[in-house]
Formats: sequence, C-alpha cells, structure tokens
Amino acid sequence: MASFVASLWRILNRCTSNRMVRTKGADTNAPGITPERGFRVGMSAAERGLESSLRMRSGQMYLRPEAM
Repeated sequence: MASFVASLWRILNRCTSNRMVRTKGADTNAPGITPERGFRVGMSAAERGLESSLRMRSGQMYLRPEAM
C-alpha cells in the first residue's frame, strides 16, 4: 500500500504545480504578498487562474498561480 501511495504522489507532483502566490485580495490585479507552496494546481486551472476566469482561495486567503 505504501508503494502505491508513493507512486500516486509521484504522478500528482508530475502533473501539477505548487507555484502559487498569496495575494492581497480578490481583485485580479491584486499584488502578490508571498509564495504559497501548500496547494497544488493542474495546468488548466493555472491557465484559468492567470486569465482571471477562475478565482482561487482557501478560507480568507486568495491565491493565483505564478506566471508560467
């Protein structure tokens, strides 16, 4: 079971990115505050986040992908 879970994590890490930035607010032009590496996002979601057609947040924290 441990090797199965490890292989799933390898696939997840290959297919997603944790290159996110915490922002000051929900505005699409809100400045980035600090890098946030605790979340993973797929390529489609990252593209939509950069286009501002998808708002990413966790509780009170707003996020956006770093520029690719």
